[in-house]
Amino acid sequence: TIRKREGDTVEEHRVNGKLYKIVVTPENAPPYTLIDQRGDGVFVRPEAQGTPQLSVPMWVIGTF
Repeated sequence: TIRKREGDTVEEHRVNGKLYKIVVTPENAPPYTLIDQRGDGVFVRPEAQGTPQLSVPMWVIGTF
């Protein structure tokens, strides 16, 4: 889902209806990403300034 909010563009990325990543592109600034790494609804910036962005796949293969 892509929305415009007060000059910012907000992209919401979902899998099976669950929000896992938000990309915010401010009108006059570089974009930034927020990721829900644990699936608990707490979004954090995955990278610090000057470090490359790394997203490690975290899928549940099976449960017992």
